[in-house]
Amino acid sequence: MRAAATSLASIAGAAAITASAALSITTLGGPAGPSAASLDTAVDRELRRAVALLDDRSLGTQDRTSRYRQALAEADRLACRAILADPADPRAIERLAGIRWERSVFGDAPAGASLEALIAVASERAPRVPDVQLELGRTLYKMGRSDEASERMARAVRLSPSLTRRAVGAMIDAGVPPPTAAETLGRSSEAMIALKDTFLDSGRGGEFLDLVERDLADAGAPLLASYGEACLQLEAAARLRDRLAALSPIADPAIGAERIRQRAHASFALGDARAALDDAAAARRLMKDDPTYAEFFGEMALAGGQPSEAAAAFREALEGAVRSAASPAVRARIYREIGQALHADGRGDLAVDAFRHALALDPREPYALARVSALEAATAERGRR
Repeated sequence: MRAAATSLASIAGAAAITASAALSITTLGGPAGPSAASLDTAVDRELRRAVALLDDRSLGTQDRTSRYRQALAEADRLACRAILADPADPRAIERLAGIRWERSVFGDAPAGASLEALIAVASERAPRVPDVQLELGRTLYKMGRSDEASERMARAVRLSPSLTRRAVGAMIDAGVPPPTAAETLGRSSEAMIALKDTFLDSGRGGEFLDLVERDLADAGAPLLASYGEACLQLEAAARLRDRLAALSPIADPAIGAERIRQRAHASFALGDARAALDDAAAARRLMKDDPTYAEFFGEMALAGGQPSEAAAAFREALEGAVRSAASPAVRARIYREIGQALHADGRGDLAVDAFRHALALDPREPYALARVSALEAATAERGRR
């Protein structure tokens, strides 16, 4: 679709066609009819029912398909009513376009407004509504119009970076190769993070690393963490260490600390526990108010055979987690780590207390549960003797 070239007159005409098509198959009860919001909810419900019918393996293939088509027809009817209830709502028009495309696969799409007209109306009425642009892009991909669809996805993400994961999912579902999706979305941090697993799962992990490394000097903490994880998954710890070591110093302490933390991961993976612990200490100094760095130092200290230092670091992390109102699951994890460090340091009774604190916060914490259960079983066995 070439929305930019669509005249206002043709948009107005398409809107009239849309309303006409809706009226031709819909009967409304006047002002007392259902609201646009309630109709939109009904459309969602009917679409979920359609998908459930198509996936219902208790039905034969022909029966599943027939019921799916019937449910789509009902969703179409409800979507038309939603448009009539609020003709200015571009989301309702976009929704109808998507439904009409699904119905066209079976030759069921009713006469009236064409998909092109519906898409033109929705696009022109919502040029800055990101979720409408994204869903229009999804429909255009289904229609085989990849270039236009990609433009919609890029626009949606520019308008709202929080939609990046949804846009990436739609592009991958449409068969867009991960490198193409990355370039379409401007290789933003959000896009690269969302695409990491797809790159790796498709055997293109090296391409992911190459793309991130083009902008590694400007990468924020979340992308650095994703890049580090990918390097370790690809057994490229030396590459991680060397690329990070080659970067110029940065003034932002959060980014600097994350670079150091990822370098510590690399050193540990390469068997250099001393370098890993030194880096963990340096990152911790940079981010004194972030308990995750104290916790990370504790992990490196425990792995490096220094349980006393680890226990002290974990307690510091716990204090920070309490100050920041961390979730019970986070605090349970840190209590479990304190218990592990105390157990490794030969302070078993204190370790059990820490494990019990972990279970009080998260009764399903697996390691703490196993340790306390083992202790209780041993105590019960001694009592039977």
